[in-house]
Amino acid sequence: MRIAVVGGGVSGLSCALHLAPLVSKGLISEIDVFEATPNKKGRSIGVGIWSTALDPFRMSDRPSHQVVWENMTKHGSWVGEVGYRTPKGKWLVHSRLPMTYPPISDTDHDADDNMPGLLFLKESRVHSALRVAVAAEEHQSTIRVHPSSPIKGIAEDSVHPWSAPLLLQNGEQTERDYHLIIGADGMDSQLRKTYGGHFPTSQLRLTGTSAFKSSLVDPETEKLKGVWAAANHAQVTFLEDRNYTVFRGNVSVKDEDLGGEGLNFQTWGEGKSMRFATVKMGCPTKERLGKPDEKQVWFITIDDNEIVSEPNPQKRKEMLLDAFSKWHQPICEMVEATPADEILAERAMAHRHSVAPVDDMNDLLKRIRGKRPPSSQRGPAMIFIGDAFMTVDPILAQGFSVGMEAAADFPSSIETSCVHYENLLFDPYLLRKELKSRHDRRVDRLVCLLRATEIVQALGQPRDGTLTGFLAKRVIRPSMRITPNFVKMAIFNAMLRYSLGKR
Repeated sequence: MRIAVVGGGVSGLSCALHLAPLVSKGLISEIDVFEATPNKKGRSIGVGIWSTALDPFRMSDRPSHQVVWENMTKHGSWVGEVGYRTPKGKWLVHSRLPMTYPPISDTDHDADDNMPGLLFLKESRVHSALRVAVAAEEHQSTIRVHPSSPIKGIAEDSVHPWSAPLLLQNGEQTERDYHLIIGADGMDSQLRKTYGGHFPTSQLRLTGTSAFKSSLVDPETEKLKGVWAAANHAQVTFLEDRNYTVFRGNVSVKDEDLGGEGLNFQTWGEGKSMRFATVKMGCPTKERLGKPDEKQVWFITIDDNEIVSEPNPQKRKEMLLDAFSKWHQPICEMVEATPADEILAERAMAHRHSVAPVDDMNDLLKRIRGKRPPSSQRGPAMIFIGDAFMTVDPILAQGFSVGMEAAADFPSSIETSCVHYENLLFDPYLLRKELKSRHDRRVDRLVCLLRATEIVQALGQPRDGTLTGFLAKRVIRPSMRITPNFVKMAIFNAMLRYSLGKR
């Protein structure tokens, strides 16, 4: 089986690494990774990686996988106390995550041993750890990276029954044809825009209050019309504005400088989608050498057009400080200590729907183009992972983790389908069955995350004039303040585990 990974980000590189052992076993051929830009390095901003995404690397005995685990944990720090606060600084709920992973009871104090750990490190460190591991696999001829090779689509006139070459942006075709194409090309995925969501099948949908499966276009109506499901495709590929802007920064700081209050928390506002969150991010190896490199990662969300449209970084920082001037310490102190030109601003965007695999490319091309390709059978299979599968809100720090978890799901599905079928070394029908089963598992995982996200979104960014906003501010938050923390902590931990797919 020949597999192409389109995209050299966290999800794409993780996917290639998890598939590499199958190349060593002789089950699949060398994996081709196509990158739009050479050697994406990532930003200096801090990101969270949950242990659910790191465990497949940690538990593998493959040297490159151990490189990922060791490099990330060496350059990051495990989050300890976490929780939510009011703008005046009162704790609504707090808990403890394992500060080592796997949890060690005598150092984790009252941390829940059943709770996954959360590692915080620079985004650039995540990329570098994966790239070092991929380079090691390249030496073993299991992975081949093609830099500066943006992919436009597939060669739609392929004559191969179960595969097709890829089509580069310059119009040239790849040297090899592929039986499975993995779209890991990000939120603005070209493959998703071209081939995703055409069929009137159930998709996962994110609404204002819940996540559920729904049929966007009635199959019978679509069948009677005999036309391509353009409306369905438009909705599935649509990016939804989440009505707030995220400002991010890193600041060098020590606990004693900011009161030592357990500086891993979110503070919930009561209007204009205002929220603040911060997590400590250290470098343990430097600390052991007596050269502490403690940083506090923070982000602010707010829906304010004046701040967003201000082009001057210093003036924009002053406007942020003014907007949060009445919030508890050390919020303004941390923003003030961050250089204005290092504060990143991004509009929060998310896909409204997930996207299912393409199991019959030739039928899909007939729908889109009105003419079936010359090849027999179904053509190549195509699936999507990471932000190409579905971009989610960043508020629970699970974006990278979801993509890395999805990448770890592949080997079992691929290996199961590697049985002889006619003149092939894999069963293409079994492969599609496995990909469908895997997709259903990923949707179940995503449902948990989206439901938890919507709960936190409703509580953390209540909208004035709505019933949910009134309940959040006048009923739920006051109740949280007076409820004993051991009760709240149990609920908080259960919700956090649920958001990670731990039902």
